[in-house]
Amino acid sequence: RRRHTRYIGDWSSDVCSSDLLFVGEPDVAGESIMDEAELAVYVEAFRRNGFTGPLNWYRNLKRNWEDTAGCVDMVRAPALMVTASDDFFLPPETTRGMEQFVPDLERRQIEHCGHWTQHEHPETLNAIIIDWLERRMRPAFGG
Repeated sequence: RRRHTRYIGDWSSDVCSSDLLFVGEPDVAGESIMDEAELAVYVEAFRRNGFTGPLNWYRNLKRNWEDTAGCVDMVRAPALMVTASDDFFLPPETTRGMEQFVPDLERRQIEHCGHWTQHEHPETLNAIIIDWLERRMRPAFGG
């Protein structure tokens, strides 16, 4: 059994993986999307860089909220929303009503897919994005 602590970035033999959040929750964990060699690449990158950059978005959330207090809550550009049918963290139902704030919204859903669409179904996601860009953006730029 791989052993590591529950704290991000602190890989050691202190805590068994069964103490981690969501371990043993098949609806969340699902099937592994990478083998041990692929996982090792991510572990090494995390050891070098940590999560500081990605977490800064969350750390700045309050400030962004305050900075945009006077702005109209409206996206006027064409937008594509790709959801995943089996996304435990952002189920497609949670995006209902987006059209109120994004009038030119096109929705697509990837079936039999969890939260990490780009890892679980990269070809499907790429095809959706390329199709949307070809139809919506190429004509706008004279292509």
